[in-house]
Amino acid sequence: MMKNTHWTDYWVKGYVTSLPEDFKSNYDGELLDFWRNAFSKVPKNARVLDICTGNGAVALLAQEYSDEKNNHWKIDAIDLAEINPKEVLYKNHTKVETSLINFIGGCSIEDYSVNENDKYDFITSQYGVEYCDLPKAVFNISKILKDGRKIGIVSHSPESDMLKNMIRENKDYGLINRLGFFEIIKSFAKGNDSVKSFKLKIMRLTNALTTRNVNSPLINDIVTNLYIIGNMPTKQLFLNRKKLKEYSESLNNAQLRMRDMLQVSKKISDKSGFVDIFQRNSLKLIEDGVINYKNKHHAGDYYIFEKQE
Repeated sequence: MMKNTHWTDYWVKGYVTSLPEDFKSNYDGELLDFWRNAFSKVPKNARVLDICTGNGAVALLAQEYSDEKNNHWKIDAIDLAEINPKEVLYKNHTKVETSLINFIGGCSIEDYSVNENDKYDFITSQYGVEYCDLPKAVFNISKILKDGRKIGIVSHSPESDMLKNMIRENKDYGLINRLGFFEIIKSFAKGNDSVKSFKLKIMRLTNALTTRNVNSPLINDIVTNLYIIGNMPTKQLFLNRKKLKEYSESLNNAQLRMRDMLQVSKKISDKSGFVDIFQRNSLKLIEDGVINYKNKHHAGDYYIFEKQE
């Protein structure tokens, strides 16, 4: 179970999905097709739970489907991060009545409980359950899912293009850490450095990154920002210490989220072991496969498990 503020920090920025570069408003293409096909097998008046919901991307897809088919689903969505996504979803999806979705922040699937009469007909997880304490999470999922009902999962995959990019990006973060990027910003933001000393450090850091000639979007973006910072007038730079701190914290939180994802990819690299945890908890695998987004990018793996009586 990963209870870290770097995920809360991400969701409060207003992203709907965990992959904002590919999905600006919500998941589409093959990911959307997977969920709509899964939803087509869920009965009317069902209780649906989206776990590790973030800002509710999959819960929103479920609500859209329910509205379209007049299914009258009751949808709950939980996340360990302190989420409050209704305003975000309202800005991005004004056609959907998001007030019908019951969002619960600060709530882990490991500890979530419902009454016997409130068990779920369908549970969803997209890039979520693998971040949890998997044995505890799956044990609890089995408890709150009705017999004969299903859980649909889209998980990260060690072979996905996204994770391959993250492995490269992790090396870039290693470089800026070794060069002292975060310490330099933090020291100035705390008032421990004069503007003159700070600018000198920024110039040296910029030169160090530039001379390495690293072909990296992350490094290139940082170098661009360092040029801007280094050329700010003294007064403006002093007045923007808070913004510099926020910029540094935002980058560090992105680094921590990336490390979470890399850690998760190792956890699920043994697919048979991943599946076995579910099957030991009376959740039988009935379907699995690979999702290739736009028939090109390996976006992840999918699984459908059914609760056995």
